[in-house]
Amino acid sequence: NSNREAIRFSGKNREFHYQINIFADVTKILNRGNVYEKDYDEVKKRIDNEVEYLVGYSLELILIRVDYRFDKYISSKAERLILIHLYKKMINKHGFKLKKSKNKYKTSVRYDSKSMQIIIYDKEEERKDKNKKCEDYEKCVLRFEVKLLNKHLNYNKRKYNIEKDLKFYFSESLQRKYMLSNIQKIVYKGDYYNIREADKIINKSNMKERDKKFIREFLIDVSENGITGAKEISIESDKQKYTPYKFKKAVSILEELNINPILIPKSREYFHNERHSYIKNPFNL
Repeated sequence: NSNREAIRFSGKNREFHYQINIFADVTKILNRGNVYEKDYDEVKKRIDNEVEYLVGYSLELILIRVDYRFDKYISSKAERLILIHLYKKMINKHGFKLKKSKNKYKTSVRYDSKSMQIIIYDKEEERKDKNKKCEDYEKCVLRFEVKLLNKHLNYNKRKYNIEKDLKFYFSESLQRKYMLSNIQKIVYKGDYYNIREADKIINKSNMKERDKKFIREFLIDVSENGITGAKEISIESDKQKYTPYKFKKAVSILEELNINPILIPKSREYFHNERHSYIKNPFNL
């Protein structure tokens, strides 16, 4: 049964009852990468069928985790590697979520809190690392993932009255909201350039010379120190070089120019002698 791989069960014997945990991989249930709101009925039916097959009757299911994701097909392996390298320069802390300094997998970046996780990784490499079969829809894919843990689902129920039911979390607008407020906030908008290409765009713009100098300096500081490191640079007598106002101003100017604050390093060589001076921002909702 192909469902065996897509829907897995585990159980715990409690004092007065038996607890069954169900893990459902929606992409495997549907056998494709993209999942839509309209797929809910089919997914629910398949889960219910498996539950009835196992225990003989239907159960009331309570959601304890949801994984939202956005997949981007990028045919160039070098490009996916460069992007992961750039993502490692992103901010160290987003809300309560801390970026893990040590990661088991080279081709991933991860943030953790007690209620949520953010992971950006090369899906094909992750399959290889885990010695698992890579499905066609997982090949050449850069995956952006937001995991809502039980603590967060409980908070949503308490604060917003959102029931812990799969139906409510199948909403595309809810997925979009989580992606924008988490992934978008750390990867920033704008395409990726090396300093030479970014310079050309800055020079062509009609902003003041003073601002051009400020933006150039900001890009180099981020490139050398990462986002968090740039925020921590201090000038004479421990004064912050980029106050929250200046930091916001730099990001906002770059957004208008469609330049990502994180530059492609010019000296970094990759296999196949591929050198990139421009990469389109793959996170585009």
